[in-house]
Amino acid sequence: MSQPTITSLQPTVLADRRRITVDLVVANLPTLIPNITLTMPADGASDYFSSPYPNLSLVILDNTAHEVAGLFIVEYQEEHVTLTLHLRTEQVVNPLLVRAEMFYGETMIDSLEVFFTIAEE
Repeated sequence: MSQPTITSLQPTVLADRRRITVDLVVANLPTLIPNITLTMPADGASDYFSSPYPNLSLVILDNTAHEVAGLFIVEYQEEHVTLTLHLRTEQVVNPLLVRAEMFYGETMIDSLEVFFTIAEE
């Protein structure tokens, strides 16, 4: 089976210019078979269940590479999702960059970046 890949990343600035919706499309996510039984280790220490789903980081950076919005999703499972990120600062400097990265543990398996701007009032 192929590893998951980010196929589309589309930011849209909302009317208040403080929120950005991001449409994200991911291909090749694993399918989970219903009625799976998980066995957890008795001591709960060394071995643990490793999810087939990747983790997802989504950040918005300003033109100085300062993070102005972000989120992290553990065990990302959706082929298509629209997420809303709220800008943390009053003043942002164009252009902005939205970056999505997928990980298994500490290993990055895919990333995608898209530049965009917030129009002046």
